[in-house]
Amino acid sequence: MKIALIGSGKYSFAIASLLLQKANKLTMWTHDKTFTLPESYQKKIDLETDLTKVIQENNIIFLLISSSYVETTFKDLPKNLFKNKLLIIGTKGLLPYKPYYISKYLRKQKHIRNLIYFAGPNLASDLEHLFPTSMTFAITKKRQINQIKNLFPDFISAHFTYLFEPIELASTLKNIYAIGSGILEAKYHSQSTTFAYLSKAYDECLSILDQIANYTKYMRDFKYIPLDITGDFFLTGTMSESRNKKYGTLMYNKEAKAKYEQENTIEGLINLPNVYKLLKKRKVKAPLFYTLYQIIFQEKDPNTLEEVTFH
Repeated sequence: MKIALIGSGKYSFAIASLLLQKANKLTMWTHDKTFTLPESYQKKIDLETDLTKVIQENNIIFLLISSSYVETTFKDLPKNLFKNKLLIIGTKGLLPYKPYYISKYLRKQKHIRNLIYFAGPNLASDLEHLFPTSMTFAITKKRQINQIKNLFPDFISAHFTYLFEPIELASTLKNIYAIGSGILEAKYHSQSTTFAYLSKAYDECLSILDQIANYTKYMRDFKYIPLDITGDFFLTGTMSESRNKKYGTLMYNKEAKAKYEQENTIEGLINLPNVYKLLKKRKVKAPLFYTLYQIIFQEKDPNTLEEVTFH
């Protein structure tokens, strides 16, 4: 079993820490030829800049890059490169046009049939410290359940579903709503205000999933919540490490906000226009979401978020 990670960000090393509990060696791909591994990983990870070679020489591939780089990263790869490979997607986000969903795009463009998408309430630093947590995996084949259990240590509580769209969309929405959490925190510095907003935003998130993918009908029919999105949603909306939340706190300071955009990858900001296109096309009702879009891209007063949330 040879495992590779596409991406060299903080989350990639967090996943690597988990995988190294059972694997002796990993390969990590980076586009940056000047990148060097942290000293603690140098004997455990082989660094490679040739993506085709990485995929050819490994059986299980983790996709852990920003959603904005998915298309360019996969664009020129040879045909049938992923035949007999398992692709496990940890990238959060949607694409700017149909099919929107990363899993659908990869199936269509690269004919990848053996793939998994995962999400969960996972703070990268907690994963690196090997703290217990949970993950939800959207799978395409039943045998993938055992594959996942063989990859990850026992302190990762694994949940499984065959629904890809809800878990991908929920993983994207939580980053967007976290921006709103930051906006309100900058003004009030109040946990009560933050959680009141997040409670309403979470309800709206479930409503969006219902309007897009019949999420609540699935829960009602099967008496089972297939997505571990609750913890992920509230973790992202409250944790100090969230770049999305931090970006929201800068909404009242245009100069600081612009500088932060240049220096950081903010997945909620990147994906907000993509989700906006999808929701408008499907005529989805989501007042908080549309208010966030107007504040960020149409220069609406940030105080509007408070009005929509509490009045």
